Amino acid sequence: MMDDLKVMFQYFSLLLECPSTGVKQHADELDMILNEKSPCALEALAGFFEFVRQGPVSRLEVIYTTTFDLQGVCPPYVGQHLFGESYKRKWFMARLNEEYQRRGFNTGDELPDHVAVVLRFLAQGYEDEFSHVLQNEGLMPAVVGMLKTFVENNANPYRHLLEGLLVVLLEAGSESTGDQVGSTEGGSVD
Repeated sequence: MMDDLKVMFQYFSLLLECPSTGVKQHADELDMILNEKSPCALEALAGFFEFVRQGPVSRLEVIYTTTFDLQGVCPPYVGQHLFGESYKRKWFMARLNEEYQRRGFNTGDELPDHVAVVLRFLAQGYEDEFSHVLQNEGLMPAVVGMLKTFVENNANPYRHLLEGLLVVLLEAGSESTGDQVGSTEGGSVD
């Protein structure tokens, strides 16, 4: 399952970045993988896949921007959903940067806690405590928080994408270690 999960995380990462000309291909490839590996996630993603296939990328770009960018309705930052705009988020981002640098992982132009960056990092397949805690106690609750922002806008295709991601995270079934990603007590992120 780990290899399948890495591939799924990579495609979710690509789909949670600003849409480009490859978005339809990425959606089709994720569709094929989920058809075999996660029918429940595939069902959750049906609205996203349909939207991507029906319209031009420019339409999806507009929705992405109003959803995630600037003063978008759904901040795409794991730390913001876990800690708000507090010093704990700054500590969390510093800790992520430290771990990314230690492993030679490049965040590109995004903040280290951007959901697409976190997914791309997890797609590297590190099977260690830091990655498990980041996935289960960082990414999963952040996705839940992101989904709460869509209460009034059920038609947004990104709601479907995040619902599918949550299903995949839940199906991954990793048990919590009990440590908090943002714990300043040392925890498993040291």
